[in-house]
Amino acid sequence: MNKVMISPKNYHGWDGYCLSNGEIEIGVTPNIGGRIISLRYREEELLYVDQNRLGEIFEWGKIEDLSTFKKAFGFRLWGGDKTWVAPEQNWIVGIPPLHLDAGQYAACVDGQSITMTSPVDQETGLQMIRKIALQSNGEITLTQQFTNQSHKTISCGIWDVTQLLRPFRIYFPARGDQVKPDTRFAASLENQHELLNSVMENWVEIRCETPLQFKYSCDITQGVVVALKEQVDHLIAMVRYFDISPEKKYPQGGMVEVYNSGDYPYLELEVLSPLADLNEHDQIAHQQTWLLKHFPKTMTINEILSSVVKP
Repeated sequence: MNKVMISPKNYHGWDGYCLSNGEIEIGVTPNIGGRIISLRYREEELLYVDQNRLGEIFEWGKIEDLSTFKKAFGFRLWGGDKTWVAPEQNWIVGIPPLHLDAGQYAACVDGQSITMTSPVDQETGLQMIRKIALQSNGEITLTQQFTNQSHKTISCGIWDVTQLLRPFRIYFPARGDQVKPDTRFAASLENQHELLNSVMENWVEIRCETPLQFKYSCDITQGVVVALKEQVDHLIAMVRYFDISPEKKYPQGGMVEVYNSGDYPYLELEVLSPLADLNEHDQIAHQQTWLLKHFPKTMTINEILSSVVKP
């Protein structure tokens, strides 16, 4: 077991914190939307960061005309892992709520974890908490929480979005016919036979290996997703475990979504919580457990998936 250390560290021009056990390093940046901006496993960086946005921070009070301001601000992507509010269709002018996505969060370090708390978002009335914990055995826990700080009822879900550096292959437990293409992106339909494969029994593979814009969503049968990255002499797997609620309604396409960028070298692995109606001061939370693993290239995908599925 390796001891977990937390220390201040600057990442890409943002003041932040490093959580490390010697093998895994997690870089968090409270001042740009409470992101995990870096995730290194055995010195290999797994997360994408937009090199044109390094070090950007914003101080917003009340914005008088939010629609006009957001149009001028534009849809910006800084990279890393962040939490959005679902459904996307509720965003003003189609841009994520700014105080949550790019606001400056308060940070509190406690033992082997760091908790980041957002300002109250002007657009939604939500306040977000993101807590990241690293155990000595390498287990990472991400806990996300929304609190309704407004007087209105808010219908929303938690939407975790991780921008991973390509290439990756994504695996989740479902049949191929359960995967739904996002028709906003033509390649989702036109290239489906090239991008999607059925593997093992009732598992789907999505190949995110080239700059082609597409998106798929799916309701899965177990709360597990595997992202696999091929290296010269080994494979790196990011395995995620989380609870699912098949009996509940989800805020958009599915329980999990995968987006691949056509312009930048990243894909998005997205995990959603069920939809909830929050009255004043009501809360919802969603938790994921991440594991990072090395596998020899001699192992088959069936062997890898069988080894990570919980009984």
